[in-house]
Amino acid sequence: MRFHQMQSHLFVKLLIIRSSFIKRNAKRKSKKLTELELAEKFNYSDKAVSKWENNKGIPDVIILS
Repeated sequence: MRFHQMQSHLFVKLLIIRSSFIKRNAKRKSKKLTELELAEKFNYSDKAVSKWENNKGIPDVIILS
């Protein structure tokens, strides 16, 4: 696979991850979980979860794989 194809593939994966966190936000709220409670399950801070859910950051792909 060429480098630019790998970059495109990674970009698509990151977009999918981002959209899944937006969906998790709705699911988290429906289950009445706080950002802190969800963050503890991922071993991250509540501030990181907030950034993911508000499209201000993305989780480390290596951690989530």
